[in-house]
Amino acid sequence: KRPEVRAALVARMKYGDLHKVNVEDPAKQQQQAVDALRIIRARQSEYANAHPDEGYACRLGQLGEPLNPETELGGLLAHSHYGMEVERCGTAKDMWYVVIATSRTNYAYSPFYCMDSGGVIYKYNPGRINDVIGRVMAVKPELCPLYGERAEQ
Repeated sequence: KRPEVRAALVARMKYGDLHKVNVEDPAKQQQQAVDALRIIRARQSEYANAHPDEGYACRLGQLGEPLNPETELGGLLAHSHYGMEVERCGTAKDMWYVVIATSRTNYAYSPFYCMDSGGVIYKYNPGRINDVIGRVMAVKPELCPLYGERAEQ
């Protein structure tokens, strides 16, 4: 049911070992994911200023062409092998958003990231994903939990 899990399983089968990590440089992929989140943060601010009646964008497609590898954001997303989604967003009267980034190839081994309208990018161990997603998607949603490590200083 979850595309990122399906992608991780396909990658494992491709490399012939269900427990083998993708051979590409995970540190480089993680840096590209953080760079993509920085672009999303900047574009969210631009979008909110341009659309005061809406607030922040609730879909990445509103911030550019994230699926087009020829664009700056699309290229970073394609090369990072991270999937990113605006998981939750508020309204113009209650402006906030949360973006979650998870590895599509090394899902069980790579950190994941959470960025919210506060602008901080947090990094978490993969074992914490259910807790973070649960807090973000709760009936009374939260922004990114503060117990994550800051991905940028």
